[in-house]
Amino acid sequence: RGVRLSNNNLTSLIGIFSVLSNVLETPNELLWVDLSFNSLSTLEGIDSLPENLTTLYLHANNITSLNEIAPLQRFRELKYLTLLGNPIEDIKNYRFCILSIFPYLKSFDRVTVTERDRETAK
Repeated sequence: RGVRLSNNNLTSLIGIFSVLSNVLETPNELLWVDLSFNSLSTLEGIDSLPENLTTLYLHANNITSLNEIAPLQRFRELKYLTLLGNPIEDIKNYRFCILSIFPYLKSFDRVTVTERDRETAK
């Protein structure tokens, strides 16, 4: 129950759920979304995706700040997240900043999150 939208040169997610609702039988059961290798600099509109999302691939986009990923906090079931290959990686202690915001992740940037990672992120 997922959708791969990678490599589409997407610049916006506004209206994305409306589009998915027209092509998927059960869009509310979506568990993973691959938005990697696009041109996203903002995640405005991502909040229209189902709250039970568990996996979100956002690597290789143009996300620059922690403010841009704030909307992802609504996805309380999120376990797997990628942001590598975005300018946000330049933030000092990037991994621990992300893990302090999303302490429930099992894997971040394709690396398993350990208890030590969680402690360091606090």
